[in-house]
Parts: sequence; structure tokens; C-alpha cells
Amino acid sequence: MKLETYKQMVRAVTAAMGGIVAVGIVLNNIPLLLAGLTIGMLSIYLAKRKVTEQDKDERTIMINQKSSQVTLSITVVSLTVVGLSLFLLSRQGYLGYEELGFQLEIIGLLVMGLKAFFDWYYRDRLGG
Repeated sequence: MKLETYKQMVRAVTAAMGGIVAVGIVLNNIPLLLAGLTIGMLSIYLAKRKVTEQDKDERTIMINQKSSQVTLSITVVSLTVVGLSLFLLSRQGYLGYEELGFQLEIIGLLVMGLKAFFDWYYRDRLGG
């Protein structure tokens, strides 16, 4: 499959997924929503495997890596700051979201732990 055909297919499947998600939310039908998302992601994955052209070079790969690192860092910092703020404000009696703050802190710690593990794993595996 050519790259342009794949891109058109992804646009069509994404639009269909958006429509199915909207209908699933309006009808309050969770199985329809999950089925639409699963079928859409599966069809995109299977189509990606059939693409024969290469659309990435070293520069594109490096840009993607840098943007992923920055996005992950901003997300983790935001999670922990919001979680800590909710936790502390709830302890002071201003808000009632102590559990949510605690959960956000746990999620932030898990994401940081996963990142550290995979950094170590790939550094060891790739010899870095």
C-alpha cells in the first residue's frame, strides 16, 4: 500500500471512530464505543503493516523522540503538582479532593518509575 493511500485510510477511519464514539456517548452505549475504538485501532494497525514506503528519516525520528520526552516530562510534572496541590489543600480544609490528589500522585510516581525502568532497560540493551 502506498503512503498516501494509508494516510487517506487513517483519516477516514478516524472520522468514523469519532462518529461511533459520539453515537456511543449519546446513546450511553459503552460496548458500542469500545467496539468502535477497537475495530478502528485494529484496522489502522493492520493497514500500517502493509505500507511499503518509508516516510521517516533520522531528523524526523529525533524530533519525535525529543517531543515525546518533553510531553512526558510536562505531563508527569503537571500530574504531581496538581495532585500535591489537591492533597495539601484538602488537608487544610479548602477542598474535598484528598483521594483524587493522592491518586494523581500515585499515577505520577508510576509513570516516573516506568520511564526510569525503560530508560535503564534500553540503555542496557542498546549499549548506551
